[in-house]
Amino acid sequence: MVNVTNCTALNNGWVWNTPTWKRIGTGYVFSSKFISDDDAKQEFIDHLGERGKNASMRLIKFKHGRYKQPWSNNVVGVGLSYCFLEPLESTGLWTTHENIVRLSEILNTRQGYVSKIEIDGYNYATEFELDKMVDFVSAHYTFSMREDTPYWKWCTQTMSNLQKGFMHSTMFDKVWHPKFSGTIYIAAGMGLSSVSSLAMSNKILRDLGGFDIDNIKYVYERNRLKTTEYIKSLPTQYEFLRDNIYNQCD
Repeated sequence: MVNVTNCTALNNGWVWNTPTWKRIGTGYVFSSKFISDDDAKQEFIDHLGERGKNASMRLIKFKHGRYKQPWSNNVVGVGLSYCFLEPLESTGLWTTHENIVRLSEILNTRQGYVSKIEIDGYNYATEFELDKMVDFVSAHYTFSMREDTPYWKWCTQTMSNLQKGFMHSTMFDKVWHPKFSGTIYIAAGMGLSSVSSLAMSNKILRDLGGFDIDNIKYVYERNRLKTTEYIKSLPTQYEFLRDNIYNQCD
């Protein structure tokens, strides 16, 4: 039992693997444009190996997108009632939380009084965040260097111009929403880097007195050792869930 969800790319999508208390939740998110339901099921079974031979499976089709306006008249769409992308990065949970927080702030600003300016503001902010989230999720695919199947060729060569946008330094430094700066790290893991971000990092280092590699190594090693020792005092994921959440014995 681990406290992370492992995601594995297959020929026509990706698989999640999430250990829970009583079972291992797993599923294959695939594109029906490139593979049939039956072939996707077989590909999934092959990936699971022994676990897949007697596994109970069901097909869930979903429609992704968003409504034109999250707030219309006296109805406010929150989370999945407003939009859905796909399971990657748990965007459904994130949008639900952020929508609730924003709506609460608006309703408390003027003791519950709401005019068109509040509604327009909520709609603009929510739509903007979701559009940036679409780019964030797309980055997981478009920055890939896989071209071994028609699906991955489409993802990297056809689906989006996100790669071009990344190379335009102004886009990443001034336009991208700060909450989705993680896109930069996804791209970096795929071998890309932002020139202006590097320049900004160098400026920060200069302001701090220069690039002292020996000091950086010292601080890193010190923190690594402290973290390693602290982890030894913590319970395992299983022990924590057993004793604090489910209160069950072995």
